Amino acid sequence: MLTRISIVLITLGCMQISQSAKRAVGLKLYNFTCTPYSNLIVDYACTLKKWSNTEYAYSTMFKLRHQLSKNAEVEILLDAKPSTGKNLMKLIRIRISICEALNQMFSNPILKTLMIELFRTTNLPYACPINGNYMYNATDCIISDDLVPSYLVNLQFNFTVNFLENRRRFVELLIRGATVRKK
Repeated sequence: MLTRISIVLITLGCMQISQSAKRAVGLKLYNFTCTPYSNLIVDYACTLKKWSNTEYAYSTMFKLRHQLSKNAEVEILLDAKPSTGKNLMKLIRIRISICEALNQMFSNPILKTLMIELFRTTNLPYACPINGNYMYNATDCIISDDLVPSYLVNLQFNFTVNFLENRRRFVELLIRGATVRKK
């Protein structure tokens, strides 16, 4: 019995530590831009709204001139610079077929949380094809402090998502932000 009580108390103590640790690092997003690089994009828009001190919502919409080819790719880049450092760190460099990414999106535990939120707020298809002459959108997709590991240092970052067809970028989504220690 004493062992069970000890385990419960230790567990509650660890939960309290982890909850306070989660609140130790905050997220600041400065801007969200979407830039078309070809006439494949017929119409587009993107916005970023600050909902609270810990939550932001981004929205984007786009219409393609024609159906994306099977060789279309998505490239995800995360670059960061510690606030006390001078050098830019290239943390993530991923390039994958869009069709493959859609097929495998829920099998990756790291991306699963992001994908659930994205598909909660969007009309994107769960599989190829991605059709032309149709307005796709993601509306008020939440980005919050919960995404930031509690051990992260203060840094500035650029999170970029490039979409490519025939190895040529046709649109770039860019979020600029920072992580900051909460006081």
